[in-house]
This record gives sequence, structure tokens and C-alpha cells, in this order.
Amino acid sequence: MKSRAPLLALTLFVRDLDRSAAFFAALGFHCEPCPEDRDRAVEVVVGNIHAPLLQLFTANDTCPPTRCQLVFQVPDVVPVARALDAHRFDWDCRRSNSLVTRDPDGNTVFLHELDASRFP
Repeated sequence: MKSRAPLLALTLFVRDLDRSAAFFAALGFHCEPCPEDRDRAVEVVVGNIHAPLLQLFTANDTCPPTRCQLVFQVPDVVPVARALDAHRFDWDCRRSNSLVTRDPDGNTVFLHELDASRFP
């Protein structure tokens, strides 16, 4: 039996919390204020999973903006591209089933379409 992955969440320190939350919402994630720190943190949640995938915190002198690369699997890249356009986020098509973009802090974000044929 497989066990649960040990990573509970990834924390990103961001310059503009509202803009970063809008970016991840455009990718199809649900964003909500962090219960412990509603003014300075947002939890990025996938579906009905009861744990955040990402935590976004406002960067400061002690914790500068995070630099990383993120890769996500999405059901369909077309609605994601439309949502990115609606929020004026740039993106580039890599193949017909994937795209690459950057979050407001310049982190590279790859989005790959889920291959539904692999699952019964």
C-alpha cells in the first residue's frame, strides 16, 4: 500500500499577495486566506483536498521572494490559457497539450495536460 507523500505544502514568498493569488486562481486552483495569518498569507488548494498545495506569504527583508520552477498537470490547457489571458498573464505554447508561463515573481510554471487515456 502506498503512503501519503511527505511534503505537506510548498511555501512561496511573493511580492504582491493579491496578484499571486489571482495568478494561481487563473491556473484553476482555489485560493483562500490562511486561517493563522489572514492578512499576510494565502493557501492554494486543489479541489476538495483538505491540505494546501502551496502557501503564499508576503515577502519581506528576512524572507525575499522565492525562486523556483513549478510543474502542474491540468485537465485541459485551453481554459487555463484563456484565464491567463483574462488576467493579462503572459504564456507560451510548448506543444498542443502544454504551456509555460511565469508567476508575478518570475518563477517558471509549466502546465501539462492530463492524458486521460492513461486512466480507466
